[in-house]
Amino acid sequence: MTNSQEKLQSIMTEKEGKELKFSAGNETNAGIRYAIIAIKDWEQVAVRDNTDVLYTTVPP
Repeated sequence: MTNSQEKLQSIMTEKEGKELKFSAGNETNAGIRYAIIAIKDWEQVAVRDNTDVLYTTVPP
């Protein structure tokens, strides 16, 4: 993701049973840590394998 509104577009939904991939970029000089959650019918659900939150860091 970037500060540019035009570049902040991502796919937010996928059909049930399909794998959804999310890509986040980093245009800064520091690593950025992300917490990824899944929402279904306005409720938080497991992202994968009974894991409610996935954490990742995108390098500079």
